[in-house]
Amino acid sequence: MGFGTMFFGFLFLAKAVYAGVDFLPDFAGYCLLLTGMKTAGKHCDCFDFSWFAGIGGLILSAVKFAAELYYAVGGGTMSVGFDRIFGGFYEIYTVFFAVSLMISLFRIEKQTELPKLCRRSVTNAVLTGLFGISSTALLIASSLFTETGREVSGFLGNSAIPAALSLLWVILDAANLFSCYMWICLEGDEEMEDNKNRKYKTPFDIVEQGNRKRAENGGKGSKKR
Repeated sequence: MGFGTMFFGFLFLAKAVYAGVDFLPDFAGYCLLLTGMKTAGKHCDCFDFSWFAGIGGLILSAVKFAAELYYAVGGGTMSVGFDRIFGGFYEIYTVFFAVSLMISLFRIEKQTELPKLCRRSVTNAVLTGLFGISSTALLIASSLFTETGREVSGFLGNSAIPAALSLLWVILDAANLFSCYMWICLEGDEEMEDNKNRKYKTPFDIVEQGNRKRAENGGKGSKKR
């Protein structure tokens, strides 16, 4: 179903920046995410919108990574305007993509009748929006204060806070993708027919089927006695 590929791709959206370069390049993550969504899209139209949103993320992340490499190898200093405007827009777009992906997960979880995962996807969509926008706002506000020569201290000056908020929503959403991998991606799904209206079998169905078989076998045994 592609959830495993999406899970690993989403981990690349976490920040691992050193010397101005993100060593978990987002564009590599978007490539994996798009691959996973394309696989899932063969069986469900739930990912149509988030797939197109991922294309936009792939383009923006490639520009971001190219700029980081250029300035890291001696291309000068990244302009404050580019860093703030493009960087802020990119962070907000990434949050927008993550929210759209959570909505896609909600749709397929609803189709496969997994109410607990449905609630988690809705919760994660809300938390991702709140944490992501808060993290970006804190970074931009800190940059503005620094540029005007004002002393940045306390809550606003603590760079660990926006980093923690950003990491938190990545972990929450990645965990949701992993849950989908565990509950929806069953053995044999890769051979599933291309039917977007199909209702996927879940582990609950398998357990219930096994219980019915055991009950039937037990009933037959009692009759033989």
